[in-house]
Amino acid sequence: MPNFPTETELSARLWYQKVDASYLAFLCDLHSDPDVMHFINGGTSSPIETMRVQLLEWLNTQQKWEPRLGCFVVHSRENGVALGWVTLKPDRFFPGEVEIGYRFHKRFWGQGVATEAAGTMIARARRLKIERVIAHTLERNVRSQNVMSKLGMTLEEQFVYPQWVCEQWDETERRGVKYSLLM
Repeated sequence: MPNFPTETELSARLWYQKVDASYLAFLCDLHSDPDVMHFINGGTSSPIETMRVQLLEWLNTQQKWEPRLGCFVVHSRENGVALGWVTLKPDRFFPGEVEIGYRFHKRFWGQGVATEAAGTMIARARRLKIERVIAHTLERNVRSQNVMSKLGMTLEEQFVYPQWVCEQWDETERRGVKYSLLM
């Protein structure tokens, strides 16, 4: 059994480490994959300097949250490889809500990794006595909606993401769905 860093959360196949600046190269690689970013920004990758600035902003924002919330890089327990990330954080679109989010390298899609990782965040939310969590995605992102359904989340509402989310998309392309789970 590998030695896991302190303050590490474990699940059946995965371990979770809070994001820090040491993950910059990993995050740049993940966020430069057009398939991974397709439902985020239309598949546009960001230059490394832009990613570095965004990561630093993300880390600064994360410090303002309740300390047990955050973004966690998800690793394989078998070989330590970083697979993607999962979040439990205040939602930026629905004030007062706590969101579960996830993003993984394409080669790990369809293996139940997102469901396991998001399920771990739901368990964390329960331990923190959070009464309800949400997740949202584009209406056309059926894979992500399937993860939400597998977690026991139910469709709560449809909405339209603001124009700034992806400026090249029209309102139809920005239609979103919000799922929720009462604890």
